[in-house]
Amino acid sequence: MLGQMQRLRWLVGLAAFACAPSGAELAVEVRTDFAPGDELAAARAVLEAQPGIRERAAEVPALRGQDFRGGRRIATFDGVPLGDRVIRVDLLDRDGAVLVSRRVAVELRASRVVVAVMSRACRDVECPRPGAPDATECQAGVCVAPSCGALGERCAPCARDDDCATTIACARGRCRDGACEQLADDTRCAPGAACDVDLGCAPSAAPDAGAGPPDAGAMDAGAMDAGIDAATGIDAGPSPLDAGTPPRDAGCTRSCAGRICGDDGCGATCGSCTGTCTSGDCLAPPSTTATLCVDGLASSCGGSWTGSTCCVAGASACVTGNGASCMGAPLAWTGAACCLRAVGRCVDGNGASCMGGGRRWTGARCCVENATACVPGNGASCMGTSLAWTGAECCFTAPGLCVDGNGASCMGGGRRWTGSRCCVEGATACVPGNGASCMGTSLAWTGAECCFTAPGLCVDGNGASCMGGGRRWTGSRCCVEGSPSCVSGSASSCASGGGAWTGSLCCH
Repeated sequence: MLGQMQRLRWLVGLAAFACAPSGAELAVEVRTDFAPGDELAAARAVLEAQPGIRERAAEVPALRGQDFRGGRRIATFDGVPLGDRVIRVDLLDRDGAVLVSRRVAVELRASRVVVAVMSRACRDVECPRPGAPDATECQAGVCVAPSCGALGERCAPCARDDDCATTIACARGRCRDGACEQLADDTRCAPGAACDVDLGCAPSAAPDAGAGPPDAGAMDAGAMDAGIDAATGIDAGPSPLDAGTPPRDAGCTRSCAGRICGDDGCGATCGSCTGTCTSGDCLAPPSTTATLCVDGLASSCGGSWTGSTCCVAGASACVTGNGASCMGAPLAWTGAACCLRAVGRCVDGNGASCMGGGRRWTGARCCVENATACVPGNGASCMGTSLAWTGAECCFTAPGLCVDGNGASCMGGGRRWTGSRCCVEGATACVPGNGASCMGTSLAWTGAECCFTAPGLCVDGNGASCMGGGRRWTGSRCCVEGSPSCVSGSASSCASGGGAWTGSLCCH
């Protein structure tokens, strides 16, 4: 009898071993403010070697029109053994040189997606710095430890846009998922100039017409270029005294596929845009509409023709498309671009999926009315209330935020699972926390972050102080309802002044 029981235990153990998972799927997505196709040529993810784990790498090209600012998947590693793993992400320029690179420590307990925020603010930052040997990676211009993870978990350098102020007048800083990014706004520059987030307003490049006779030889004898090169028909280049802009490279191939505005790769632009040109799309400020003026034709302009551009009022975005698809409200064809005349977003997708439910196919992009965020996902998960599948991305059509999480936790209470991200209705902030603390009124646990669903702020504090009076403890941060500002102070002075003490700050 004893022998039979031992045999039975052995068989059960063998069965459990046979059924144990061989590993998990680890997907890597990149979010960056480097312009794809211009500054950014490729993105590479490396699963670093560890005992019993070989190094694996994947690299994808970065093309104009692709939404790297919103997030784009660059690798999926399957069969990765569970445990503490390390991913390295490299962003490469056209010469294959590394623009920025960072390592992310991943706690792999089940299949998951890691979203690495790669900011241009890290381009000239060297880590670690003296006195902080463990802060070996750069995130939003700040040296942090690899354990900080993606999306600013546990070490977010910003909490609001004001934390990302820039000295460049034509640029504006934005805090997104705990990391600062810089956005160019060409409308803050004079006509004929464009915004460079590093340098400020600069003249838009155009071929120099020249003024004098053809050059007599291979090189001018004087300090100033006299005119047009006889061999090529264009100015060979500005001299130190030339006040004009750099000429277009005669051997350059202009590339504007999937773009209606922005740099064409040859020193000129792909087209006009009176809004903000982001990844080749002409956009109004987020969650608003504006009059957007873009290239077009007088005979096709579905707005007001100025003589050189087509201006469409009440538009949130103007993107690539075609006249055969871009028709019917709320779309307007300009002769060169398709504009969405409603609050919403236009992202990658396909015509078969981009139908109904506020979705409009431009012929190249899927525009979703009232979309507040479009994130990675899949068609099987991205369905039902407040979600719209475009064929490539899942758009959230309610006010709120979409952040990391998992399908098991992202259910009910205004939470919607896209297949990759958790979108939370009414969320004003999503911060680090834990499932045990992140529960009850105004809190929603996504499986990775704790979202606050009331107007207010989430700041440093402790669980002992962050109780009552509109205060909610996430397990890591104290969220205070209705508070417009939080400042340093003491518990006693904060109480006497009618404030809410978080354990670190006094909120009024």
